[in-house]
Amino acid sequence: MGVDWTTVIFEMVNFGLLVLIMLRFVFRPVRRILDERKADLAQREAETAAREAEAAEVRARFETQLAEIDALAERRQSAALSEARAEGEAIIEEARAAARSDRAKAEAELGRARQRTLARFRAEVLGLGAQIARRVVGEIGTAELSFAFARRAVHALEDAVDGEAAAGQIRVEHSLDVEPDELEAFIRDELGAEVELRFEPDPELVSGVRLHADGREVESSVGASLDAWYRDLIGDEGDGEGPAIQAQTGAR
Repeated sequence: MGVDWTTVIFEMVNFGLLVLIMLRFVFRPVRRILDERKADLAQREAETAAREAEAAEVRARFETQLAEIDALAERRQSAALSEARAEGEAIIEEARAAARSDRAKAEAELGRARQRTLARFRAEVLGLGAQIARRVVGEIGTAELSFAFARRAVHALEDAVDGEAAAGQIRVEHSLDVEPDELEAFIRDELGAEVELRFEPDPELVSGVRLHADGREVESSVGASLDAWYRDLIGDEGDGEGPAIQAQTGAR
């Protein structure tokens, strides 16, 4: 059997044309579609990767912010606890200081009350003693004792007027145990016979006299001496709550 080269060549030409047609109208569009799909897939993968990267960045920022918020909350909580603790300690210290102050005030007030009570008791005791002494001396009183105090009163009056003669009348208040005539003679002997005298008995005076001259008053008596002794013993502790006493001996 012989080979029909014409047929062979014709078939080869047909096959070549078929291949060209397939390449032109089938394989090339398919490849283009595949390339487009590959490019689209690559683009989508790139977009997905970008979105994942962005999401990771957002997640990182969010976690960072959460960490900062947690740290800030912890710091604020710690600061609030410290402030509350400091305020509590300040309140406790203030309460302790107030308690100490109240205790000190109470102790001071108790001390003052004790001093006032002791002073009042002492004043009453000494005042009662002075009154008893005045009463005893008044009942026992002697003219010699009264004249001794009268001499002191006259000398005190002379010192008050600087040794000059008293101008005007001298009013002489005397205790009841003194004889006016003897007292007048004594005073005139001391101050001079020409002095004008007016005598007044005073039942409140105890063994002594009280002289009034030139606007001055001089008292010298057992009662005044006891009163002066009483005030010296009381000192500043006397608060006026004790018994009333006469003026102290001296010029006024």
